[in-house]
Amino acid sequence: MNSSVKSRPDLGPLLAASSIAVIGASNDPYRIGGIPLVHLSKHELNTYNDYRGRVYPVNPKYKEIFGLPTYPDIESVPEAVELAIIAVSAEQVMQQLERCHARGVKAAMVFAAGYAETNEEKGFARQRELVAFAERTGMLIAGPNCMGNANMVTGAHSTFAASGLFVPRPGVLPHVGRIGLVTQSGNMCAIVFMFAQRIGVGFNFVINTGNEAVVEFSQYLDYVLEDHETDAAVGYIEQLRDGPAFLNVAQRFRERGKLLAVIKAGLTEKGAEAARSHTAALAGNYAAFAAACKQSGVLIADDLPHLALIAYLTRFGRQGGKRVAVVTMSGAAGALLSDKFVGHGAELPTLPAEAQAKLRALIPDYGMVSNPVDVTGNIQNAVTGGYSTYYKTVKALVDCDEIDTIVLWMPGYYLDGVTKDLIQLATETGKLIVAIDPSDMVNPAALEAGGIPVFNDMMRAVKAISSYSHWCDDQKALKAAGKSSALKASTASGTAVSMPKEAVTILSGIAATLPCSLDEAAGKNLLASFGVPVVGEKVVGNADDAASAARVIGYPVAIKVLSEDIQHKTEAGGVMLGLASDEAVRAAFAAVTDNARRYKPSAKIAGAVVQAMTHDAKTGANELLVGVTRDPVFGLMMTVGLGGVWTELFKDVSHRLLPVGEDAALEMLKSLKGFALLDGYRGAPKADLDAACKAIAGISRAASTIGDAVLELEVNPLVVLPQGRGAKVVDVLLTVDPGKVDL
Repeated sequence: MNSSVKSRPDLGPLLAASSIAVIGASNDPYRIGGIPLVHLSKHELNTYNDYRGRVYPVNPKYKEIFGLPTYPDIESVPEAVELAIIAVSAEQVMQQLERCHARGVKAAMVFAAGYAETNEEKGFARQRELVAFAERTGMLIAGPNCMGNANMVTGAHSTFAASGLFVPRPGVLPHVGRIGLVTQSGNMCAIVFMFAQRIGVGFNFVINTGNEAVVEFSQYLDYVLEDHETDAAVGYIEQLRDGPAFLNVAQRFRERGKLLAVIKAGLTEKGAEAARSHTAALAGNYAAFAAACKQSGVLIADDLPHLALIAYLTRFGRQGGKRVAVVTMSGAAGALLSDKFVGHGAELPTLPAEAQAKLRALIPDYGMVSNPVDVTGNIQNAVTGGYSTYYKTVKALVDCDEIDTIVLWMPGYYLDGVTKDLIQLATETGKLIVAIDPSDMVNPAALEAGGIPVFNDMMRAVKAISSYSHWCDDQKALKAAGKSSALKASTASGTAVSMPKEAVTILSGIAATLPCSLDEAAGKNLLASFGVPVVGEKVVGNADDAASAARVIGYPVAIKVLSEDIQHKTEAGGVMLGLASDEAVRAAFAAVTDNARRYKPSAKIAGAVVQAMTHDAKTGANELLVGVTRDPVFGLMMTVGLGGVWTELFKDVSHRLLPVGEDAALEMLKSLKGFALLDGYRGAPKADLDAACKAIAGISRAASTIGDAVLELEVNPLVVLPQGRGAKVVDVLLTVDPGKVDL
């Protein structure tokens, strides 16, 4: 079924049901059919939940379970419940679902495993049957193979997670919060919940999606987003089943200023293999996933504690940013924190002279005032100012416009002493002030209640603060630019247009039924029809024509074999460069065509291409690789990197989902570690970035317009000449699916 969030099915019956039947109910509070009833009833193990809806255990073996009247079947239940929890084996599920539908039940939670996650035909068949039933009846179905959900606000818990999981622990905040937790793994759901509980994070929705046969991950996110009492959401993803739907809902999180952070499994081939067996999903490309998250403002966590700690920071409603000031009583701690923050993409700007002067009046000469700020151990001495000096130190940073986030590394006993002053400062600013306590404060809850997060692990603090600060900066940039969508930041120059006549002619000439590659000349002609600048060249069929073409183009020239069957011409001996005479060109024509025939006897040789030499070692030109590939989840994705040997040697590339306009192209180039080579490194001429960005946007436009037929498009190299001299495509490989060409 996997419908897009555009349909916005009302998931209220699944997540906020006012009446629930448990089919397969058990009087054993530790069995899969008993645990939901523990959550929903006044059972002695239920020390926290207060569900005020109507609960109906269903099992012909019992008259009563946990004090609740029990019914022999769903037909005997006195009302058509909103939600049926199906706690029976996979073999019995469909029968119970049919009976529930006949009774008017709106939604069902299917716990049973044995579906597509088995990766066996029997399981696939069961899941297809489940999907067909949902499409026929319109019933909402969660799962199968899922742990269930918990609505922490209404108490509508449809989960078999152990009842002790949700029991509050001494000294932590109440569980009801303003953050939604959505995961594709029941175990990961429980782990994130428990870790978050320990640090005082409250959730309002705890959702496990299971196989997502009917309701998929993005639809749950959509429900959480639309809840007015939800400020943020965090999630665990193994594989998205609807990439466009995820982008849609993620972008709306961003636009509404609600944080969305996720952790993704399947980064490695083994991880992807495990995810496939677990969630019955095709593993997508992690690069495309990361690009989608970056474009839509979604934070990606490194591990489960990182995810929970990002959620922790959202509790405080503070606007941080990547310009960080660090305050310590130890020069060593300041140095270490500085290294780690910079390593995670934050900045430690040198404080302006005015701020340094204020700090120097408070801090001994042997302390540091530029950032990090080392107040030295002497500040502990109350005689020298003590706590009031510390207040003034932090106040100077609060007042500094060049700082967004203030990180305090102080032992617990000292933080206890300055708690009152820090809370006062927090009331005076919306900036993020964070305390890192390497020992044990007596009362960290007081600082938290005053708006100041408290961490006890330096490295985890750095990761969480850096991630959250990047999100804060993205929000500020979004508001400043007045843009409603990260994807719209790609200007119209990269979006699809009507198909040019030249492109129609080229594509309509493809007769093959299998995926096929256009030859180099056809690929360049197609790009040229979309306004992409290409190198001057001529297709020739014999050595004499090659020499004539070379004289017209102007020496020196290159000559390349022309064959749609040979993708890597250099490996085939099909390229010769720097040819400066008719004789050299004639000899080269014979050599490249003969080499190609020996390399691949079955290849169709259409002749050769005589091409102008665009650059040499003296021109100061740069080479870029610009590629477009098709991700199974998100569709077309562009990769940009330095061309030639640099691409494979350093793997220095940037990824972005299409469309890519000129602004986005420049962002991609600037994100490369090798961007300095384009920007006049060590006195070299600056590259014509405007021309490069126009060419990249044109390549995006071509791929977007051809659309579903594009399997792969690679320009390597796109030669970027010095500023003012342009950029040109020298070689292109375009592979299409003829059956999907829409002219």
